[in-house]
Amino acid sequence: MTIITALFSDFAPHIAGFVALLVGLVGWGAKKKRDGRKQAENDNLKDAIDRGKRGLDAMAKEQAETDGLSNSDIVDRMRRRDSDFTGL
Repeated sequence: MTIITALFSDFAPHIAGFVALLVGLVGWGAKKKRDGRKQAENDNLKDAIDRGKRGLDAMAKEQAETDGLSNSDIVDRMRRRDSDFTGL
């Protein structure tokens, strides 16, 4: 029996265990990354839905406030509020 064969046969179970541990760690890391990406997508979707609801609420509020006003009154109101939208 050669020295290399003797060393390999002694350390083979340890090497196999180490390789299995590395494979497990890589798989766990990939799962965590995948879960994080999925959570970020869900958060973005919820934010988009919330922004859409707030936008619809703002439109309904604006419509209710301008009902019955003449066109010139609506334009004047928009001009007064122009500074509210600076920097968007």
